Amino acid sequence: FPSHDRSSNCKRVKKSNFENKSEQMTESNQIALVTGATAGIGREITAGLIDKGFLVVAVGRRAEALEEMKNEFRDCLHTVQADFSDLNQVKRLALEFPFEKLDVLVHNAGGANGSRQLGAQGHELKSGFCWM
Repeated sequence: FPSHDRSSNCKRVKKSNFENKSEQMTESNQIALVTGATAGIGREITAGLIDKGFLVVAVGRRAEALEEMKNEFRDCLHTVQADFSDLNQVKRLALEFPFEKLDVLVHNAGGANGSRQLGAQGHELKSGFCWM
């Protein structure tokens, strides 16, 4: 993906602290959460939302890809590393969500595996992405 500095297009807010949900935001900021945000459709949706002025929480499995996105989108993006095949990580995301509101959810995480596979907690992985 080409690298664009889209940070000037979002309405900046004070950076969040995952330990403190008393986020200071302006009323014009809309918050979006995008799962599967590090590649393909998820990355393009993230970029489009930022271009429209959203502050985006990008969720993905690969730390290095999330770091690249953070460098590109700067203050318009918060990143959370989570693998939805592990229900404990889904729960952690819900508990540590850095804002008190969510305006848009794009649940793009998914996988296409040919055979039946079970996750860490014994759930079917093909449906496991829907646990959020």
